[in-house]
Amino acid sequence: MLTAATPRTDRRLATALLNLLESPLAPTAVTAFASDLAGGTTLGCVRSENQDRHLIVQYRSADLERCFRLAVVADGVGSLPESGLSASAGLAAFVGSIVAEVEGHLAEPSAPDWPQLLRRAVQEANEAVCSRTGEDGATTLAAVLLPGNAPPFAVQVGDSKIFGLDEAFQFTQLCTDQTMAAQFQDRGVLDASPGEDYSPLERALAQFLGQPGGVDPEIRLLGTNWSALLVATDGIMPARQLLVPAGWQLLAESAGTPVEFVRQSLALANALGGTDNTTLILLPGGSAGVSPADPEAGALLTAAAGTRTIELHRPA
Repeated sequence: MLTAATPRTDRRLATALLNLLESPLAPTAVTAFASDLAGGTTLGCVRSENQDRHLIVQYRSADLERCFRLAVVADGVGSLPESGLSASAGLAAFVGSIVAEVEGHLAEPSAPDWPQLLRRAVQEANEAVCSRTGEDGATTLAAVLLPGNAPPFAVQVGDSKIFGLDEAFQFTQLCTDQTMAAQFQDRGVLDASPGEDYSPLERALAQFLGQPGGVDPEIRLLGTNWSALLVATDGIMPARQLLVPAGWQLLAESAGTPVEFVRQSLALANALGGTDNTTLILLPGGSAGVSPADPEAGALLTAAAGTRTIELHRPA
């Protein structure tokens, strides 16, 4: 059994999340979390280990301001042996910190400060990765938080992706890749067209979870004008670059539901060679769609990864 990764998270929650994330998966695993929310992951056709991790979380309390949905992915750095565990530890600490912060301020009349809460959760995740795997592991993190009565927030460390999808299935990347190439381009010292075959140095991550000196996450307030939001590891990029918006729209119409869209998108990634692990979560672009819990029953946390789902009742 795995134990708590961070003092901000109670042992029961941390153990449950870590065990969920480290449970064996089929080569491709997909879950329909709700009618409008689904996620999945695939090993691909080349890698021997899936070092991607993902969690879909719903937290319902009696106070709508503290309810939320969360979609988060982590892509373990493939060159390091313990990066799969790094991804699990990072996600468990990230979610555990958010829940601890929300529950630690239940008596306060104001809504949570979501950007501050997310920034603190990223630092907790970074410390958890450093503590658990040291120099033997590292991971990215990308997440979308849908608060109960506020617009969505995005948070990113590394080069995993967060896309906004409009009605025509045009993809808009909402956060900036934290790679050396992206930094060089921002400074005007790298002139490269999209799809350029960068050197290993330029592809290297400028930030990742597992940095002893801490990380500076990108946190953005997102608009509510998107038809859907997509959180994904970079294994989706060959499919994203090859298929034009009309093709994605046709795939979505053929799929009919979020879970089938996820399943078919993962199959497409593998059909294009499957050179990397691929993980994605499709979620609504507007409100969280979460109803408050019964005050006498306490809060309810539901978390899913792969094909497994757990429910934990929190104290009233």
